[in-house]
Amino acid sequence: MKKQAIILINFYRTFLSPLKPACCRFYPTCSQYALEQFKYNSFFIALYNSVFRILKCNQLNDGGFNYAIRKIKKNNTLLFLKGQNKLDKLKFLFVPYKNEKYFIIKIIFKG
Repeated sequence: MKKQAIILINFYRTFLSPLKPACCRFYPTCSQYALEQFKYNSFFIALYNSVFRILKCNQLNDGGFNYAIRKIKKNNTLLFLKGQNKLDKLKFLFVPYKNEKYFIIKIIFKG
């Protein structure tokens, strides 16, 4: 079910999103947030967080930075991979949040 959700989000980002003006109040955009949720969390947690985020994206909310959160076990080697010390290979940064949870921040290099 996660794969189907990711396919639907990519379809929306490719074909439907360009048809409307940019209006998301958050960074990353709601579709990018949902994509990261479905890639790194279980289906139901990702669905809950994505729907809640979309409901917050309205004129009553100021918006701001709202990164996806992922729970990582302490012995997980995802944060520090051997041999990948070049910055051009870095795609995501995991910033500690609380209780083994991390913000997922996408890195964009322009060079």
